[in-house]
Amino acid sequence: DAAMLGCTVSGSGVLFNITFAGVGAGSSPLALMATELRDIVNAPIAASSLLGAIAYVPVITANLSFQPEAVLFEEDGTTVICLTVENVADFLGMSVTFDFDPSVLTPVSIVPGQALIDAGCPHYLDWLNAGTFVNTMEIDLALLGCTEPMDGPVACITFQGVQFGESPLTWLQNAVRDSNNQTVLVNTANGLVLYDPAVSTTTVSLGRLKYMFRE
Repeated sequence: DAAMLGCTVSGSGVLFNITFAGVGAGSSPLALMATELRDIVNAPIAASSLLGAIAYVPVITANLSFQPEAVLFEEDGTTVICLTVENVADFLGMSVTFDFDPSVLTPVSIVPGQALIDAGCPHYLDWLNAGTFVNTMEIDLALLGCTEPMDGPVACITFQGVQFGESPLTWLQNAVRDSNNQTVLVNTANGLVLYDPAVSTTTVSLGRLKYMFRE
């Protein structure tokens, strides 16, 4: 219900605005069920109405992260970290770049993640700067012949420890593509790797120890 208080207006224009919140993907017709316009003497004004429609396409945001997000490793000097994609209904592929601290660790290999392996078609995976990297990894991967809902690791990287320290894993560029080869919105979460090399041990005889540390 709306009314002018103390005056009237003539002509055409917007009387009021309505804000709608989307609920689920789809379209909804807008039809006036009843109208009543009145003039300056409060007499009804004849009026006709037109149908309207609203289409709602929700924006889906994918998630791109390192798993595990933070890791401490020592033992044999290597650790495996996977690139994980979540919340993509029709994943086609992605191109990503991230950096790391080469004084702490270095990548040595990359293999498909389980979510890529389990897809219903072959896949492509390439470490683009494998022979020239310094402190970044550039990775391109795609499904060949299909698109799939994606919610898991798509590539797993083995890192070799270099020296004690911590290295952030920071996304520099990312493009996750859908079935129309269009990029989708992405939330990213960076990672962190801590390398604490184990102290090496050597077994020697008690006599040898006495000889080494004799006064």
